[in-house]
Amino acid sequence: MGMDMALLIAGLSGGLVSLRKDEKLAMWQKILTVISGGLISTYLTPMFMLLLKGVLTEDSRLEYGVAFVVGYAGLKSIELLFAKFGSTINKTEREI
Repeated sequence: MGMDMALLIAGLSGGLVSLRKDEKLAMWQKILTVISGGLISTYLTPMFMLLLKGVLTEDSRLEYGVAFVVGYAGLKSIELLFAKFGSTINKTEREI
């Protein structure tokens, strides 16, 4: 599938850390956002590493830190989408 498991785990960890204080999301939303954070970090970390190539050194451990941050940010972006469109999604679910 083209996935680097270490980057996936780092992204999932970033997603889990960001959930520690959020009580507003339902359990399915939490699971979905953690998985999304992991997948986002898996596929976007190599792109960020290319963008940061001139700034960062060639240390592979930095890649895992970047994956963690990307997973955390990816999770937060999904949460913002839920906050923005959550009422529309809930309204559509009730109509079905």
